[in-house]
Amino acid sequence: MAGIERLQAQFGSLRLPVLFAGKDTQDRAERYLAGVRRRASMRRILFGIVVVLPTVVSAIYYGLIASKKYVSEAQYIVRGVSNHQSTGLSALLTTFGISRAADDTYAIQNFMQSRDAVRQMEERLPLRAMFSRPGSDFIARFPHFWRGDSFEMLYEYFQQHVTVLQDQTTGVSSLRIVVFSPEDAKAIAAALLRLGEERANRMNGRAERDTVDNALSEVERAEAKVVAAQADLTAFRNHEMLIDPTQNSVAMLDTISKLSGDLAQTSVQIGEAVSGSPSSPAIRSLQGRAAALRQGIAAEQGKMAGDDSALAGKVSAYERLTLLRDFADKSFANALNALESARHDARRQKIYVETIVEPNLPDQDTEPQRTRSVFTVFAMSIAVFAMGWILLAGAKEHVQ
Repeated sequence: MAGIERLQAQFGSLRLPVLFAGKDTQDRAERYLAGVRRRASMRRILFGIVVVLPTVVSAIYYGLIASKKYVSEAQYIVRGVSNHQSTGLSALLTTFGISRAADDTYAIQNFMQSRDAVRQMEERLPLRAMFSRPGSDFIARFPHFWRGDSFEMLYEYFQQHVTVLQDQTTGVSSLRIVVFSPEDAKAIAAALLRLGEERANRMNGRAERDTVDNALSEVERAEAKVVAAQADLTAFRNHEMLIDPTQNSVAMLDTISKLSGDLAQTSVQIGEAVSGSPSSPAIRSLQGRAAALRQGIAAEQGKMAGDDSALAGKVSAYERLTLLRDFADKSFANALNALESARHDARRQKIYVETIVEPNLPDQDTEPQRTRSVFTVFAMSIAVFAMGWILLAGAKEHVQ
């Protein structure tokens, strides 16, 4: 009955009649105690593996092995000339300077954390050597002993130690570099800022070239239309042997007007002669002159309008060609104005990477935060242990 006595000492005597009443009470008590001991032993083993071991390992690593790391920080803002209409205080502020370019800020930020930036950094700095300085611990240095020395691994390592964050309220971006040497941290931060400025200048040049090239293309097309319209007008003049058909039409109208005046005067003279002396021989001469004037007027009118050789068709064609030339001239003038505006806008669209806080030279290591790191490992281990034990207990109850 030793098993029952131990159970009574542990759980009290109230539950024993229910749990172990009947036959084979001693065996059932022993089996129950063995199960309790197994669960306690399993709990201790699991706690040691999941909680104690990681915490001890992290304490040994961060306390004895982890190398000192230095942090260099810088702050910058991407600015560009504002082309937006604004009112009130914002209009007053943007009148005297340049405004924040939000979209371009993201572009510069993404570039600083891109593979292109890492490649360009490798051309300027011994990046791999900086990430594996003598004295750095075997876990933190590059390359990791369980991974290779490829460019992709360098890029991932770079991303882990270079951080670029933007304050959405102020638009100021913060650059943070964490490496094993204070000089290396400052050099990497300064190089990244220079790369950001160069990228901004490249974006400026591309935008200016695109804007001006499009405007130049419009000018060239408008100029070609002017040349074509002038060539068509010259070909018409050579074919018709007329400089300005409208001037010829004015001369013809003057001739017709003069002949009409002479005809009217001759008609008056004929009327007077017929009334005064019907048998006068001058009447026939006057009538012949009137007939000649009528023929001259009809001939001039035939030149003005009638068949395809008449001047009216030539004037119409000439006016159409001059109208096309005038349109081409106006389009060319508008294209020239657009080109000048494009050049002006291209100059106004430039963005600038303005450094607010220069990269500092750290005089004390601030990474890793050893106590905090060990406590973080301990807290996470406790959480994993609790979750795992709950899952195991639930699974056991489900099986039973």
